Amino acid sequence: RFFVYSVSEREHVIMDREDRRENEVTVLTSHLLNPKFNLAEWYSQKVSELQGLDPQKVRKWRRKELGKKMPMETPLAARVEQLLVRWGRYDNDPVRNALHPQRFECVRMRDGTYRIKDYVRSFVVEVPLRLLLNPKFVLASWYNKRLREAHDELCDSLLQKSQELNMLQLLDQGPLTENECQLDDVARRIYTLTPDAKFLYNESYLFVLELNGQQIPAGTYPALQRGAAVTKDFKRMIPKPVVVVVNINR
Repeated sequence: RFFVYSVSEREHVIMDREDRRENEVTVLTSHLLNPKFNLAEWYSQKVSELQGLDPQKVRKWRRKELGKKMPMETPLAARVEQLLVRWGRYDNDPVRNALHPQRFECVRMRDGTYRIKDYVRSFVVEVPLRLLLNPKFVLASWYNKRLREAHDELCDSLLQKSQELNMLQLLDQGPLTENECQLDDVARRIYTLTPDAKFLYNESYLFVLELNGQQIPAGTYPALQRGAAVTKDFKRMIPKPVVVVVNINR
């Protein structure tokens, strides 16, 4: 019976197929975004004013027929959840629970933005209201891009602090088997760099050259010898001890 569409950034039109009129009823968009706004009560009151009915009789009829109030709540949030689930799988989604119907939850914040919670990927992102009100905005594609960027950023951050390969394999593939754990442990032992070590490898072999050094306490005689390794530099040569004997005739 009813058809609601946007005519500007500030107003929506409510078209009633059973009660067509030359000037359709318009409602502010800000009212529709208010979770406490009672659209049915507002619309009946508005129509009664246009038809010239007694406001008191309309209010009595409304209380009798409509019963309890039905606020708007958050229709945009429900629509966001519906569109995200309808998209299906997203980039780098795990095998399990990717298509769970309760995967997403959208919550309206006090500042008017909407927060999307992804319980499968443990990911939270906020989407501006202006994007949700744009008819050309493709929500699922936008979310997939944000999810991919966050995934890549997390991979880069983890790889900078660890030599572990494929840090997010548990999120992407699930738990590893016993054989996969053993192979992963061997690969970690081989490719994890140790201090003062160099690797040489070809198609068949891997050679490890380990460099060792001996710590000599500073201020000792061996430390002076070590510092005087270049003998051509007279400044760094250790002079031989000179013994001077003085005889005093009494």
